[in-house]
Parts: sequence; C-alpha cells; structure tokens
Amino acid sequence: MRPYAYTNQPLSQHIKGVVEWSGRMLEKSGYTKTGARRLKYAGVNLENLDTLNEAILAAAIFHDVGKAIEYYQSQFNEKGECVKPKRPDGRPTFRLHEVLSAVYFDRFVSKHLDWPAELKILAILAVLNHMHALRDFGRIIDLFNPEENIVSQEIRRVIFGARIAADDLDSLAETIAGYGFMYEDVKKELTPPVTRYDVISLGKKLQEFEFIKSSRLYVLLLLPVLVGDVLDASESRRDEETTASRRAFIEELRMCLR
Repeated sequence: MRPYAYTNQPLSQHIKGVVEWSGRMLEKSGYTKTGARRLKYAGVNLENLDTLNEAILAAAIFHDVGKAIEYYQSQFNEKGECVKPKRPDGRPTFRLHEVLSAVYFDRFVSKHLDWPAELKILAILAVLNHMHALRDFGRIIDLFNPEENIVSQEIRRVIFGARIAADDLDSLAETIAGYGFMYEDVKKELTPPVTRYDVISLGKKLQEFEFIKSSRLYVLLLLPVLVGDVLDASESRRDEETTASRRAFIEELRMCLR
C-alpha cells in the first residue's frame, strides 16, 4: 500500500480520488472550453481541447508525488499508521512536498510530453501552488538562498538529496502509468535524488516566465486540482479536524459536482 498520502491513506488511492473529482469538474461545467478560450486571449493557442484536459489531469496525478520521498514516508509503518510523526501533535507532516512534486513533474513534462512550452509551465505552477499557502513562483529561487535562516535549513534537510525508496518508487510509477504514461519514463524521472541544481533550474525557468502575459493563468489548471484535492481529502480523512464553515464549503463543492 505504500507510499502514503496521509495516515491510513495510500498515495495511489489519493491520486485516484483527486483525478476522479477533477475529471468530474471538467466534464460537468464546460470548464476546458472556457479555459482554452482564456489561454488563447493570452497568446497560448491549443489546437485540441484534449491537450488542456490532459495537462490538468497530469497535474492532478503528479501534485503529491513529492510525498513519496523517504523523509516523509519514514513517519509511517507498513499499515499506514503514523508512528513517527514529525509534528508535535502526532499528525504527519508533508511541508514543502509541493516543491518536490513540482521538481519531479518538471523533469517528466520537459522530456516526455508534447505540449506547448507555456502550457508545461502552467501545469508545473499548478502543482507548485496547490497548497493553500501559495508561494510566489517568480521568487522560488529565494527559498534556497543560503543566507535565509529557517526556510533554507529546512530546504537543505528535506529537499536536497531527497529520494524515493525503491519499493515505493515501483508502486508510484505503476500507479502513474495506469493513467496512460509510460512506466519506464515515469520511473526514470522519479529515480534520481533531487539536487540543488534541479531546484535552481526550475526556479530560473519560472522566473523567466513571470512577466509573460499568460503566467497568472496557471490558476485555470490549479482550480480543478484544488477541488479534487479538497474533496478527496474530506472523504478519506474524516477524523481530521476542520471547521463548520469549511465543512459547509466542501459539501457545496460536492453537491455541485454530483
């Protein structure tokens, strides 16, 4: 069942849930057609609407792959119980996993997917920014400044040299391949440890994109991923503390997509 996305929730199960909810949003609302039109106004022309659908669902598939690294998975036993939490409240933490997910996704889309260059960046940004504490993508490189204190120390401890254990890697690559990607291609890009070069290279790529007219339209790809992430988490982590207003919001989302 490893790797795990949360206590007692395999990552494969979470990916499946997020993709299903995201896909439901794309099917029911005419979302892709509207998104493609907005992108066209910004200079990103897609010959086929399926390309945008593919990019959104790929972002949904890869959004949490960073959780598979050994640092996070060491919190769980083989049953998925959080026996060595890195948080004082006993819950697992995956802080900064979205940076790792973006690095892995960048590796994959750069080499194996035939999308317009702008769409690749927008999809990567959707993965990078899928956490509610959004980071300024144009300043990602600042997170890795040696002069920074707490953040850069955490970056060095968690991200540089991060790797996915062999068994978890096989399982994750098999899950992703189930969505039409080549198993060997996925495994090839998830295998090497994450290096400082990977992060700085991605940071520079995003900085170059920052002033392009279409750059802020990554939110068009982000929204279905966020909706899918929230709805799957709400169903699979019912013991997680939440507020009444958040529960009402989640129920409204669920009703809209039924």
